[in-house]
Amino acid sequence: MHWRVEADEVKKLAVEEKIYKARLWLQSNMPAYAFAILSLRPIVTDELPTFAVDDHWRLYVNPDYALSMTDLEAGGVLMHEVNHLLRSHGPRRGSRHPTGWNIAGDLEINDDLAAEHVALPEGALQPNEHDLPIGETAETYFRELAERNNQQPQPQQGQGQQGQGQPQQGQGQGAKSLADAACAGGSGATGLPATWEEVREGEPEGADPIEAKRVRQVTARAVESVARAAGKDPADWALREIAAGKAKRVNWDALRRSALGRALDASKKTDYTFARANRRSGSGITLPGHYGRLPVVKVVLDDSGSMSERDLSTAFAAIKQMVKASGLREDQVEIITCDVEASKVKDHVGRATLRIAGGGGTDMRVGIKFALEERPKPSAVVVLTDGYTPWPDHAPRRTPFIVGLVGRGGSHPSWAKAVPLDDEAAEYLRGKTEGI
Repeated sequence: MHWRVEADEVKKLAVEEKIYKARLWLQSNMPAYAFAILSLRPIVTDELPTFAVDDHWRLYVNPDYALSMTDLEAGGVLMHEVNHLLRSHGPRRGSRHPTGWNIAGDLEINDDLAAEHVALPEGALQPNEHDLPIGETAETYFRELAERNNQQPQPQQGQGQQGQGQPQQGQGQGAKSLADAACAGGSGATGLPATWEEVREGEPEGADPIEAKRVRQVTARAVESVARAAGKDPADWALREIAAGKAKRVNWDALRRSALGRALDASKKTDYTFARANRRSGSGITLPGHYGRLPVVKVVLDDSGSMSERDLSTAFAAIKQMVKASGLREDQVEIITCDVEASKVKDHVGRATLRIAGGGGTDMRVGIKFALEERPKPSAVVVLTDGYTPWPDHAPRRTPFIVGLVGRGGSHPSWAKAVPLDDEAAEYLRGKTEGI
């Protein structure tokens, strides 16, 4: 836990004990959310009056507010905040007004917590207390409040993390305009960074998009498992998250199978040779024997200066998944690194990392030519690159060719099959290759 404010040891211990007890209670009583709760990075600050989260899973804690709650209420507030992140409230806001969206998000979360008998501080927003139906989405609550008021919903006094305690004019704690409260919910709830989210030296690093997506996926599967075991329907947000992960998995696997699988199957077919006599030869007639050829896949890996460490990690995860899913042996996969020069990498597949020595410009034409001309002839060529490179004008003859585009923004040749390896695909690949 990182402290931005000065406090005596007694107060520090009291706040840290409050957060510890809240987390411990949630781990014991709501174990499906344990991974998400433990993924929060607490920062203690007096720059906001209550609690908030940013989109990098940092939890901002006002120490006085934390000490004003019971341990169970503190657990409820942690659950409230982590649900903003699990339900992707920041990205879901779109162009809606952030203050009204924050209220709508609170209503979506708090009635679900009430149904699970999770304690919340007095004044937490609940739909039934405002003549709204329970069990609806933030989008529905936002629309209904806007229609009811014939304008964007305005924040109301009370906890529930609406506006994180930044009131509107005439609602106490000083008169403030709507603009002053516009990003009060923090980027974890509204997608807009708040002033307190500026990272200071020595503070914990936040979660990157891949890690955040993984936390949501793992928690969603845990929530579904617990609900099914209890004979209940899983939460809607968990089902949406699981469905999104499955869609990405199907897309990646379908492309890999269609582009690479058929090429490998075709190369495994037997051919004829007179170097081996056929058992059916006889009566002065020599028939050719059969022999099989092991498929060889050549991977041209972009190691130019435009490929970041994350890009290379994603590319290597794709290689490991290809080897695992296709049933290839290590000696059936050759990796060729390429910036403006090409070279073969030895003893690569079983390693946890891949040591490369590129970093210059990019010309995948060099690596592709190297792969096609070097013996043995490849059964298929896979190019893993960010796409910022010139390409050959024509497709290689009689050689299946796949491009894995790492990251976003790069291009691929119109004659090649392309597999997008964006952040979600990268997270899936890393999950499938853990322990390999």
